[in-house]
Amino acid sequence: MRGGRFAHASGMECKYCMLETANGPYRAVCAGDGDFLENSASVMLRAALSGADCIYFDEQTVHKSGAEDTDYRPDWSPDTLLSYPYTGGALLVSERLWERVGGPVSGSMSGMYDFTLRATEHAERIFHEPTPVFRRPAEPDGQIDADAVERALSRRRLNALVGPGLFADSFDVRYPVPTGVCVTVVVVAGGASCYGVRSTLESIALRNTWPHIELIIVDNDPIESHRERYFAALSQQNAALILRDPTEPDTARLCNQAAERASGSLTLFLDAGLTFRRSDAIERMTGLAIRPETGAVGAKLTSSAGKLTGNAMLWGAAGRPRSLAEGVPDGALPPLLNRYVNCIRNVTACYGAIMIKKDRLPEAGGFDNSVPRQGMLPALCIRLAQKRFRNVYTPFAVFGGAKRFSLSSMTEQERCRMDELLGPFREHGDPMFSTAQAVIERLHAFHDEETPGKKHAAHAVPARAAHDAAQP
Repeated sequence: MRGGRFAHASGMECKYCMLETANGPYRAVCAGDGDFLENSASVMLRAALSGADCIYFDEQTVHKSGAEDTDYRPDWSPDTLLSYPYTGGALLVSERLWERVGGPVSGSMSGMYDFTLRATEHAERIFHEPTPVFRRPAEPDGQIDADAVERALSRRRLNALVGPGLFADSFDVRYPVPTGVCVTVVVVAGGASCYGVRSTLESIALRNTWPHIELIIVDNDPIESHRERYFAALSQQNAALILRDPTEPDTARLCNQAAERASGSLTLFLDAGLTFRRSDAIERMTGLAIRPETGAVGAKLTSSAGKLTGNAMLWGAAGRPRSLAEGVPDGALPPLLNRYVNCIRNVTACYGAIMIKKDRLPEAGGFDNSVPRQGMLPALCIRLAQKRFRNVYTPFAVFGGAKRFSLSSMTEQERCRMDELLGPFREHGDPMFSTAQAVIERLHAFHDEETPGKKHAAHAVPARAAHDAAQP
């Protein structure tokens, strides 16, 4: 292992080491405000056996108090990387890739971020090794600017605006939406009261600013006089297309019929009872949904009291899916959850409100009528991910009035189908979240009942235990 440095006019140095591996030479590069750990060489040599020409790792961070922590990474997530430098301050790249993209232009975290964006654009394969190899300050000097993201978008010939994100060193990448795009909003009313349906429709009328929408209501609840009168009035006023069938036990079939009847180029499936908290929610979701690589787009959901209820899901945790930050007030998130809830990022699945291209749904085989109604939207997302589409979550589309995610009241057949669906996550973990036990314990802490003096106690995971948990 041979070492070296690149000095820059700023005085910040980008550190690198050369490694000779079975797959040829690699360069291990890290930002100048940190350094490699003692066992880095052996970890990187092992990671290089993957043959990937771009490899990133977990890393240790040191706080001003002297306390150490471990930052864990999800698997390769292109949209997450454009939101903030989630891959950290160290990268292992093949010599072939280095020659193609060149090295970092500076040793700052901004320089490393720019280098990571360039390297991942040209890498044939990107691999995450879930072991720390690098230690750096948790509060580095200087802020990461948006120039690296703007240059990356320009290289990719993507016309997008880059603004500040919802937490430090994060960015809001906003893709423009062509004028005239029609979005069909399918309100899934099964299980919701008439008041829930009405609150959603009134919210669309009063809060939504996207002008080109079509409304379809899907409902298979038992016959009730006031429900029938309400739907009849909506139909007579041409306010919405009503797909009402109390004899149809499968909501999925009605939703597939709604998708076939939809005239919009995109479809937003929205649980009845959800209301617009941001008037530009449809526009923000549409900008991501029209991307050719996108499967489905999920939104941030809150309860009527403003507490987070449905967001990016953690699948397989403790034997059941969970919504991250359940019950935490929106706008009062700890730093750990900011990275999961308050940036545009790739996820395995969302629920409650998802948008999808009209022609994307048939590619995924439509909605699965063998899963319970609550799992219908997530099951679709999972199939899209299996087909190599990227599911994207955005905190810039917000809906209120969401209920807690639950798979209770399932039939035996539905329970077996969900076990089949979630089996891989229970065995291998959710690839869009770190599978390291320490970080899983942290995330679980936000769902456990809190007792006085133990609030969010899982944040205090000892550095040694966190490091050991990440070892294979």
